[in-house]
Amino acid sequence: MAGDAFGYVEPFTGEGIGWALASGIAAADHAQRVLCGGAAVRAWERTARRMSAWPHARCASMALLVRAPRVLAAVLRAGQYAPMVAARMGRAWGVQRTLSMDGGVAR
Repeated sequence: MAGDAFGYVEPFTGEGIGWALASGIAAADHAQRVLCGGAAVRAWERTARRMSAWPHARCASMALLVRAPRVLAAVLRAGQYAPMVAARMGRAWGVQRTLSMDGGVAR
């Protein structure tokens, strides 16, 4: 599994092309190591699983929240009462910035 066959959970995130590019580069690097005798062909499956596990889980959780507005509202409300937890979740999901209540961008 590499390139456009690397898989994605939801097309609306736009992450599929990033995964395809990253996995294609990693597959090429692995192939070079195999040709030079530094890696086994079968090791690619483990590498691909390791590369894809967290991004796929993150994307699936985001898709779940988008499809469950009440759950999303509850998560956002909880974030108001536990901003440190919300910040950690945001970083884990790859959120770099958030909009402040006055419309400005907070970092």
